[in-house]
Amino acid sequence: MHTLVFCILYLFIGVLASSNGIRADPTDLQLYQFFLNLEYLQDALLSSGLNTFSDTAFTNASFPAWTRRRFQQIAQHGTSHIQLLKSALGKSAPAPCNYTFPYNDVNSFVTLTSTLKSITVSSYIGGIQYVDSRKTLPALTAAASILSNQARHSAWIFSAVQKGGAWSSAFDSPLGLPQTYSLITPYIASCPSTNPKLPVAAFPRLSLLQSNYTAGAAVTFNYSIPYAGPTYLALYNGLDMSYFPVSANKTATLPPNLSGIVYAVLSSVATGLNSTTTLAGPLVLHFPS
Repeated sequence: MHTLVFCILYLFIGVLASSNGIRADPTDLQLYQFFLNLEYLQDALLSSGLNTFSDTAFTNASFPAWTRRRFQQIAQHGTSHIQLLKSALGKSAPAPCNYTFPYNDVNSFVTLTSTLKSITVSSYIGGIQYVDSRKTLPALTAAASILSNQARHSAWIFSAVQKGGAWSSAFDSPLGLPQTYSLITPYIASCPSTNPKLPVAAFPRLSLLQSNYTAGAAVTFNYSIPYAGPTYLALYNGLDMSYFPVSANKTATLPPNLSGIVYAVLSSVATGLNSTTTLAGPLVLHFPS
């Protein structure tokens, strides 16, 4: 069982990291540049939302009075993460990009923050394996410390704010760098031309036609890819991966036992997902837990 799990992890994180000819194993420098970009993204979202919505706006949206102050604390933690990563990278640190966030009220701001927190946790889990602890043990410790802090943020938003489960399963899902980049690309408007080039490329975008969905129901996807063969939906929750056929009209039936955060990937095969068999995605799905 454990051998199977680690084989799945290798396929999902390691092999996918080599998509589109990008090298499979980023250097420590590239990895921490990527993490810093993630921290910049969250910092921009929190700054934008907190500057837009007052304490009154949060209470008018039926959140407790202390909610906004907790988000301020999370933003302060993010500032500390940025300072640490910039200090470690020195002159190799990228500058923040320009971002665009599709929220229009407090609730959509909270939902987007929750989603980005989940993506960040998964990205740290998937990326931390590339740190060469023989050379940079303090950096590995720092990344693990940030990961733990991000996971606490995510659990707090899911449970105390959104009144859901603080966790999805016994294991959090790791994401490879190209998968994370594919998920955050829609929020990046532009980046300074002087920024170091990231060792990743995005997969084609995958989305749902319907805004409401439930486990066990049929859903229809939206994607545009130069491929006409058999198509499957790969669902990744914790350390488990399962596959389901996608019909010619881009519809698939979700299994009934999904909970928490689930990553969906469009695949050309029904087993052994890798960079060459990934057609589109990932897409973040969130189910009650």
